[in-house]
Amino acid sequence: MALRSKTADRVLRALDRSTPADELADLSTQRSGEVREAVALNPATPVAVLVALAGDRSDDVASTAAHNLSATREVWDAALEAGRRWAVAQVTWLPTEMVDELAGDGDAEIRRMVAEATARPDLVRLLAADPETAVRVAAAGSDAADLDVLLSLLADRRREVRAAAARNDAVPVEHLERLAGDPSADVRWAVVIAHPDKPELQRHFLDDADEDIRDHAREALERPARRVDREDGTTDFVREGDEDDGLGWEEDWDEDDLGPLDAEMDRQRVEAHSRRLALLEATRGGPAAG
Repeated sequence: MALRSKTADRVLRALDRSTPADELADLSTQRSGEVREAVALNPATPVAVLVALAGDRSDDVASTAAHNLSATREVWDAALEAGRRWAVAQVTWLPTEMVDELAGDGDAEIRRMVAEATARPDLVRLLAADPETAVRVAAAGSDAADLDVLLSLLADRRREVRAAAARNDAVPVEHLERLAGDPSADVRWAVVIAHPDKPELQRHFLDDADEDIRDHAREALERPARRVDREDGTTDFVREGDEDDGLGWEEDWDEDDLGPLDAEMDRQRVEAHSRRLALLEATRGGPAAG
């Protein structure tokens, strides 16, 4: 096993939730961006330190501070003041008034991020009518989108929006089947590539004008896929004969390997996704899928 460097040791101390507050404060001033990012990730880091890190010279450090599971309005305000609206807009558990303000931002990229992050169906409905295509695409991919919103986006004038809505698993098969007649190959491709676990749907694309679409539909029927929902909210499909190995970091790591930092980020993404699902469940009054 390679000997660990001082930086690696500091990353481990910065990630440790039992590290004393004064030591975390000291680590937050280190030259190493990896060490500062590890401090910003630690939920035990004092709010005052997170506020300082939200204005860090590194975008990665500032964004991590904004996404800290213990971040407060004070931290998010500091990030906004430092010009990191994009980082705050991606946080899924912001106070209602902050989300509303960002949803009306003059920058379409900020509105797009809100559409991706929010667990509020009312905001997705609002952003689904946004004049910017990228914002409607994000709304179409949201698991907080109600069915009537998704159906309206399936009829959007832009193929990018229709394709994004077609990839949303909340759209019933009978509505996806109708997209076999969509004039855009991009939309039809989105249907077959996003739903390989729905053989009854794939049959509608066996005679598609596009050879790639026909081939993919045929493969989906010959080698059925199994849906695998990850704890962090992502979805994979595993076909018969393929193995689902999963990912992880090795215990043996050298000074250039940030395995523990990446692993902690993965764990917190899972926790953040759980928070978002809880918010979605609260807004809909029932269990959220995912």
